[in-house]
Amino acid sequence: MRLFYIFVSLLTATVLFAGDYVLLQHTVPPPVLSGETVRLALDNLDQDQIIYNPVLFFRDEGQSAYQSIAMYRDGYRYIAELPTKNLSPGNVEYYFAFQNSDGQAEYYPQAGPSADPFLLRILPGQDAPLQEKDSEETEILLLSPEPGELLEPDDFMIALSVLADENQLENYTYRLLIGGVDVTRLLQKDGNLFSFAPKTIRSGLHNAEFKLYDASGNLIAKKDWSFRIRSGPSQSSGFKSRTNIFLDNRYQNVANADRNIFRGGLNFTGNYKKLDMMARVLISSEEKPDRQPVNQYTGQIQYNFADRSYLYARGGDVTDYYDPLVFWGKKVRGFGAGIHFKYIGLDYLIGQSVRGINGIVSDSTDSAGRPIVQRYGTYKQNFLGLRSVFYLGRHIKWNLNLINGKDDRNSIEYGTNPKESLTMGTNLDMTFDNKRIFLRGSVHASMKNENAVGTIDFDSLAERLELSGDEKAQAEKLFNFLESTNLLSLSPGLAPLPSIAMQFETGLRYWGHYLRITYKKIEAEYATAGNPYLLKDIAGFFVYDNVRLLNNQIYLNLFFKSYKDNISQAETGTNNIDFGGSISYFPFQNLPSLTLTYNSISRENDLARQGVDPDSTYLILQDVQTQRFGVSSSYNFRLGSVENTASINILTHKRNDAVYLSGSSDYTVYTIGLRNRYSVPLTTRLSYSVSKSTFGQDSLQTTSDIQKIYFYMDYNFRKLMRATELRPFVNVNFQKVDNSFSAIGVYNRINYSAGFYLRSEKIGNLSFRYDYIDFGKQVSWKDTIISTRYEISF
Repeated sequence: MRLFYIFVSLLTATVLFAGDYVLLQHTVPPPVLSGETVRLALDNLDQDQIIYNPVLFFRDEGQSAYQSIAMYRDGYRYIAELPTKNLSPGNVEYYFAFQNSDGQAEYYPQAGPSADPFLLRILPGQDAPLQEKDSEETEILLLSPEPGELLEPDDFMIALSVLADENQLENYTYRLLIGGVDVTRLLQKDGNLFSFAPKTIRSGLHNAEFKLYDASGNLIAKKDWSFRIRSGPSQSSGFKSRTNIFLDNRYQNVANADRNIFRGGLNFTGNYKKLDMMARVLISSEEKPDRQPVNQYTGQIQYNFADRSYLYARGGDVTDYYDPLVFWGKKVRGFGAGIHFKYIGLDYLIGQSVRGINGIVSDSTDSAGRPIVQRYGTYKQNFLGLRSVFYLGRHIKWNLNLINGKDDRNSIEYGTNPKESLTMGTNLDMTFDNKRIFLRGSVHASMKNENAVGTIDFDSLAERLELSGDEKAQAEKLFNFLESTNLLSLSPGLAPLPSIAMQFETGLRYWGHYLRITYKKIEAEYATAGNPYLLKDIAGFFVYDNVRLLNNQIYLNLFFKSYKDNISQAETGTNNIDFGGSISYFPFQNLPSLTLTYNSISRENDLARQGVDPDSTYLILQDVQTQRFGVSSSYNFRLGSVENTASINILTHKRNDAVYLSGSSDYTVYTIGLRNRYSVPLTTRLSYSVSKSTFGQDSLQTTSDIQKIYFYMDYNFRKLMRATELRPFVNVNFQKVDNSFSAIGVYNRINYSAGFYLRSEKIGNLSFRYDYIDFGKQVSWKDTIISTRYEISF
């Protein structure tokens, strides 16, 4: 099994069990140019098991915090589109997280996302990071008004769609300027849609500018345009709205099984005087009573007293972002309300975070005459969220948070132990000197009940948990608090002593540096219903510095991480030391860009010195040293009327496992690529890569050699009609695989794709894609997938 973990982390295809049930597969893509969007796919090969709420987590190598993107389902495949425009050249670490049928969080790779994530290589592209340059392939779509359009005063409304995952957008900041005046405070955001509908606007010419910044404050997208407002009296009722409708359909023949999947949805935003409205509907043919909800229904209405004072109510499938340690993006089906003024605010959310799904029993019975359970069900989980907000001037924001999740033991008949959790705490954000200095702190405590069945008094619980002295006195106070509030059941599964999670971060942005220092500690027993994917059982320091030199021609990224995971195992926890960095050179002259990366990783515990058996199934020995080195370069040049970008990448990886011989590995990959942009709107891409791998030592050693050829071409027919463009595309992805541990021997895999994108401001957007996948001798079937999507805004 460890061999497979190494295999996934070294840019090769993998197949292994994640958790006890789900068989997953993921192929790490070849290196991509900075600025391009990469498609990351996770395949569920177990047709009888469904995974819920899959999420992609990613970060620049060396950073402490992961960003997240919610994945969408395409048949057996879960997909996330990762934009690399806001990522530094070098290595990007990522992993997948999901919930199983019991509502428990699981990760892929299973070895631990903090210790063994996947690696994606980002090559230096045409545009250096952190520079305020637009990409030709803009990520901001202007829906209204059209550039240069003449509008009635009462018909004016700005609407923009950002082509990125809405969960990722929660980590971004943005600015809207009209005539150089910052009106961001009046900007309304609903998922990917941004809208601005002022009560009044002067007549004449206006210039507008919308900017989008990532979590590090880097400009990643910008849109500029102008419009005119006609002079004269009001001609409309003052009601303004924007509606987006989409339809998706996918037919597939995968593993000799036919399936058709349909999805459709509607997004609506409206404004009337001081009243804002929003509605969202998603309907899918995947909706089934024996899985968590796929269909989504959301509505919200908000009354604005003033710029920073408002009252709102919402219902349906809603989510929120309190703090990563307590509530971060969890979807809840229920009702929410809030009221905010200049100095104080309150948010309330109640509903169900998990749908109840009954277990499956056989027709036979056990010796007691009870049905034999074939699969245990999932309890309905009732959710309560409370947050109070205090705005202490312009620079300080202080929150108090409470999250309560309780399994409803009466919601299903056949289930395991119903569980409950209560999380309370605070977070404080401070910014100074135009956000050049920021300080963030978060401290939360949680209590949980692992079996909320029956009742117990405190003396019996204290005796069962062997509590005494100060611990018993503290536990009794908390027991009495729970008894009076009914936030947790008083049953034998109750753990009355709290577990702690804390995170402190500071950032300094001066003299070309962006320095971030983070300390976090999250205990193993810490639990929150608002963030099931929170990495726990970890404590340590993370330091990351991004430096700009020589007029933004040189970018230096340095990192140092010293942390311990498995901290619940006390002295046998695993010590981690990770340091390294990258240096990138982006010359102003017509010279090649260059990026060098180095990373040293050490994972070690004291089990070997304590005489623990290496074959122990309870405690895993760790004594692993890993070295990574990479060099990549790209060069922009012109041949006649053709603009070209040539790239080369070399990555070496050596892992030495002193305990398990099969855990050692050597890996090298060479990649060359060429992108061509012609005088006509034609773009082609061609890349070739070779990877050579050895795993294990001596008689256990195996090898894997993979050759890959990738070709892509698209042509953009612009202005077929007014504001209409058509972009057909075709690509071929060929792989030749030679694994010494495989009985198949040498085999080929090939994927043909073709389709088109049609965009029109008047008739909407239509896309079509056809995929044919031939696995050669690897499997006996061939896959066909046909996907279509139509959307229109009005």
